[in-house]
Amino acid sequence: MQLSDDAYQKKLAAIKRQQERARERAKDPEVIARKREKQRLALMRQREKERARQVDPTYRKAKVEKASRIKASAKPIRSKGLKGRSPSAEEKQIMNAIGQLPCICCMLHGRHSPIISLHHLDGRTKPWAHAKVLPLCAYHHDTPVNSEFEDLIPYHAKGKEGGRKAWELVNDDQWRLLIKCYELAGISLPFEVNVNGE
Repeated sequence: MQLSDDAYQKKLAAIKRQQERARERAKDPEVIARKREKQRLALMRQREKERARQVDPTYRKAKVEKASRIKASAKPIRSKGLKGRSPSAEEKQIMNAIGQLPCICCMLHGRHSPIISLHHLDGRTKPWAHAKVLPLCAYHHDTPVNSEFEDLIPYHAKGKEGGRKAWELVNDDQWRLLIKCYELAGISLPFEVNVNGE
């Protein structure tokens, strides 16, 4: 069944009105806040579920058995890859203290983002590498996002989105931010920092 020109135009106008209403709703700060809160709660539920699974004795036993089977058949690993070397005890304390802070970039722009990942400034194998870290939310670290906030630029570029230069133009030099993080965490720097890098 084909629509007449008049009916087709009415249907097209209705679709355009519906799309316009959807665009307006997407710009509404309350809708954005509800969406972010929903995402935060979903992430918290996911973390709680994972914690509960980790303490389950049957899950832990199965995990140990699987690991022993893999170790028996696997070739030795020559490189630690992106993990780098293991952090020292002092580096772990520093990482824990800085990891309690919210995203430092969001804080600079008047927002509070408590869910963060630690961004390493100077590799993962150099001396004090694990102590040279910034607390960053996913959007300031490595996840591009279409947002009304122009400062949400990922440090690690994905395609044309983000990159160190664009990130530092909006958020400040990463070494200055490292000093600020140490001040906020109430710990002293165990190494010297030049403002433009070490």
